[in-house]
Amino acid sequence: MGLISFIKSFFNKDLECKEDISNHFVFMFPLVNLIKVDRFITIPNGFEAVFVANDTVCDVLHEGKHRITNASLPVLFNKLKLNRANKKGKTPSKFKCDIYFVNLSDISTNFIGQNPFVLKSHSFGKVKGFTEGMIDFRVVDSAKLIEFLLMDMPYIKNGKGIEMLSVCAGDEINSILEKSDTNFKDIIMHPNAIHKYLEQEMVDKLDYMGVRVLDAEVTALRLNKKVQEKVNKYLSNQSEFEEQFEEFSTGKVKVEAGTKKENELVDSETMIDNGSKVQELDSYFVNDLKTTTTTKDKAKDILFNRSDPSILFKNKGNVRTQAKVENDFNSTPTLKQCKFCGETIDVNSSFCPKCGFRQDF
Repeated sequence: MGLISFIKSFFNKDLECKEDISNHFVFMFPLVNLIKVDRFITIPNGFEAVFVANDTVCDVLHEGKHRITNASLPVLFNKLKLNRANKKGKTPSKFKCDIYFVNLSDISTNFIGQNPFVLKSHSFGKVKGFTEGMIDFRVVDSAKLIEFLLMDMPYIKNGKGIEMLSVCAGDEINSILEKSDTNFKDIIMHPNAIHKYLEQEMVDKLDYMGVRVLDAEVTALRLNKKVQEKVNKYLSNQSEFEEQFEEFSTGKVKVEAGTKKENELVDSETMIDNGSKVQELDSYFVNDLKTTTTTKDKAKDILFNRSDPSILFKNKGNVRTQAKVENDFNSTPTLKQCKFCGETIDVNSSFCPKCGFRQDF
């Protein structure tokens, strides 16, 4: 900065943020001196300025250039008695307050709650844990946001606002999962349904802090060591089944030693004359599959329990269920999948008989 620019900035009492704050959620304007009445304040594009005096949220100014007067900041001027003349008949020309610039753009951030969820499962017992993921949101009420953030702190440090929002979002998601009474195994094996459910439930859950949720996706779970080991083992078994299913779905299956060469691959459409048993694809799902069963029937039986164990709460997962398989093999769909729990139900059902979730036709 040159000497002339420095002198101008020293005598210029207008308020303008010189640094780039586009990546900030809430930015506290650094004030060195008192604010002068009748000066100007410039608010960056995509931001609002919230004025706080004596721990009270007073006024909000939108983006652009504004003169600091009673007309633009009526609550603040009344709060600080800036319109009242002193004994000499003069009104105050300077005052002190905090100014927060709030970003109004769509923002994405990670979340993790502090309060755990507790769910029951036949396979894993009582499960206690925390969700982690991504949340997209937008501020719809700057004053309400600043008021909420100031409840637990005298002022909002830069970076602290987004941290508090992340915790609040995580706690809300943990609470939603617990209140839904969802089986923990369904959460692992049906990530698409859970993501869609959270997307609907989280829309207005942060309205109390002036924030509208646009999307919420859980990408990981924090579990205790014992439960995590059970989950890893369960997903490993699912992964092995997926690999063996891929072998079968391409039209090749393994047969027992003695009927053909050991581990020889044969066409699954061909019937084995001696009626030997097809090697089990997975003892948990498929038992004693006979070669007298047609290929399509086999595929329907296996696909009924097929899922994608390689992902945990990923939006890109593609879970196949009996409803999908039946619709693949029948020209007129008669079954569909519950959008919440994944249960196979009649295509005309308005509510899921298992979880009660409303279905959209």
